[in-house]
Parts: sequence; structure tokens; C-alpha cells
Amino acid sequence: MYLRPLRKAWKRVGFRLTLWYSLIFITSSISFFLLTYLFLSSQLQAQDRKNIALKLKELTAAYELGGRPALEREIAVDKKFGESNPYFIRLAGPRGKTLLLIFPYQWVRMDLKALEKITSIEGLRWSALPLEDHRNQLEVASAPIDGGFLLQVGKSNKERKTVLRYYRGL
Repeated sequence: MYLRPLRKAWKRVGFRLTLWYSLIFITSSISFFLLTYLFLSSQLQAQDRKNIALKLKELTAAYELGGRPALEREIAVDKKFGESNPYFIRLAGPRGKTLLLIFPYQWVRMDLKALEKITSIEGLRWSALPLEDHRNQLEVASAPIDGGFLLQVGKSNKERKTVLRYYRGL
């Protein structure tokens, strides 16, 4: 008895077309949102990696010009002018021993054992370490420098996650 009006509506072509167009619109809207989310995520990751690689190149150039003192001066200048999202910087000797370690106080309890295992590489190598909150990661680029040393520069992905969380909330 209650289904009689629904059955009559279903027999009408206009009702069926409206239903099909609604389903197509909803499906395509969800697909569009997912694709733009994936695109935004990959672009933000690419931008973060580009910034890390640029900082690594900058510090490598400083080291090659004047050794460890020049590297430390470059880091001191960066600290003085205070970047909003600081970098993790590690200089390791030929056997993987840490010679210089700079990172923000928020990451004090971070486990560096995975980075210490990287001793000799060719070219650029990417690693990811979980931060103490276990929601964010430290993305680290490692590159060899003169004398068998290894320079590692990293940055938290917290800002990227914040932007993506905001986008998901829309």
C-alpha cells in the first residue's frame, strides 16, 4: 500500500532519469574529490622533497667550500634568521659516527639508529623516520660529501599532513 506511489513514480521516465543523473553526479563528485586529494598530496610531497634536496645542496656547497666550520656557520645563519619549519641536519663520518647533529627540541626522543646504519651511498637516498607522536614522519635525504662523509637533511611532514587534514574536512 505504501509502495504504490513509489511504483508509479518509478514507471515515469523523468523520475528514472533524475535518479540516474543524481547517481552519476554523486559518483563523479566523489571521484573528483579523491583525484584532487591524491594530486594535492603528491604535489605537497614533491615540494617538501624539493625543499629538503635544496637545503642539502646548499649545505653540501658550504661544506665543500670550507669544510665543517663553513657548514656550522651556514647552520648558525639559518638558526639566527629562524626558519618556521626547522631542518634536521646530521653530518656522519666515514664509519657512520655522528659528528654533528642539529634538530629541534621537539624531536629529542627520536630514534636515529636507522640513519646511523646508512654509511656509504652513491647519489641521493631518501628515508623516513617516525616521530615520537607516531602520526608524523621525518623525511630525510642523505648524500655523500667529500672525504667519505655523509650529510643528512630532513624535515617533518607535519605541515603537509595539516593541509591534507584541512582538505579532507571540506
